[in-house]
Amino acid sequence: MKLIQNTFIKISAFISFIFIIWGVFFYFTIFHEVIDETDDILKNKKMLIIKQVINNPELLKDHDGALLSFSIEELPENEKISFKDKFYNSTRYVEIENENEPVRVLETSFRMNDNKNYKLTLMLSTLEQEDLTETIVGYTLVLYFLFLIVTFIGTRIILKKSFSPVIRLLEWMGSIIPGKKIPQLINPTNIYEYKELNNAALDMALRSENAFNSQKQFIENASHELQTPLAIVMGKLEMMIDDDNLNEIQVNHIQEIFETLNRTVRLNKSLLLLLKIENNQIGETSDVSFSSLAHKITEDLSEIYSYKSINLSFTGDQEFVYKCNMDLALILVSNIIKNAFIHTPMDGFITINISSEKFIVSNTSNNSTPLSPDKIFTRFNNDRYSSNSNSFGLGLSISKSIASAFGLSLEYSFYDNIHSFIISK
Repeated sequence: MKLIQNTFIKISAFISFIFIIWGVFFYFTIFHEVIDETDDILKNKKMLIIKQVINNPELLKDHDGALLSFSIEELPENEKISFKDKFYNSTRYVEIENENEPVRVLETSFRMNDNKNYKLTLMLSTLEQEDLTETIVGYTLVLYFLFLIVTFIGTRIILKKSFSPVIRLLEWMGSIIPGKKIPQLINPTNIYEYKELNNAALDMALRSENAFNSQKQFIENASHELQTPLAIVMGKLEMMIDDDNLNEIQVNHIQEIFETLNRTVRLNKSLLLLLKIENNQIGETSDVSFSSLAHKITEDLSEIYSYKSINLSFTGDQEFVYKCNMDLALILVSNIIKNAFIHTPMDGFITINISSEKFIVSNTSNNSTPLSPDKIFTRFNNDRYSSNSNSFGLGLSISKSIASAFGLSLEYSFYDNIHSFIISK
């Protein structure tokens, strides 16, 4: 999730929570005010009715009005009179409308001049108050949602504008390619922290460029300075081997030195190749047919390993074509197929399955246990190469690095004593 979206969601959730709390509080406040106003009306009506009845006892009778109705009944002498008002909500049946309507009720008592006690029950219709409450709440909800929408839109616009320097900086950082000139950073802002971030990012890019150039220079120097003396030494050893004055023991010693130097040369080339791949020094790219490479490689390897009588087969009727460097693609495919030839037992089989999305090399094995997925692509892992003293365990590591450099996936699987290496887009 993007930073601006994450921030917007959190702010929106907070604002929504606050507005919900406010909305509930506002509703109950309005409701309480309406009830309080209704109770005040009932109190005023009570005082007026009691005053009129005391002055004119003939008014001691019930009254049924559209909005206000009341009833007066005499209390027994033994019933204790209470002058405390009692309010509550109730309903009353309206014959005209043939339904019950909500009312607010006030019960009180009073004493006439003849010392007789009476109970007064007043009922005031709350339909108008409820309609008023519903209207107020309805309009409040409409304004609430409109305010929320405007707030959300405004918040998103403000956040987008506030985070625009970060977005531009990320786009600039994504455009940096190792080995190429750093693009100009155009990211104007008045915010101090963003200015510092721009300076830090530019400084980091310059440092990375210098480190890349230094490493590139080192690789080029190492490739030249190491390969040249090794080649000279190997050449002199070849001349010494041809010397007739050497005895057999001396020749054997020189041969061992020659083989050790030869392994050192190959190790040096492999490590330098890994460094070049990891530093993105991969050269020009073009559409490469892995199918064509596989056929060329298997032709040569089939002759070399003909003594194993390996059954080689190709399956799939599609081409696996991918844009990458031709030389590195050749190394990638060659390493995987060569490993299959090396570790396939006598009279075993190798299957190369090719589709438009995957390139799979599978081979039989005498080993009933799979290779370690965590170690198989690591450098100098010799578990697979225990039978090959000339191997450094770099082939699959190089293959993995090449695949990753071009955005390909290289995975290993094992099923029914069959090893499979899968290259997929």
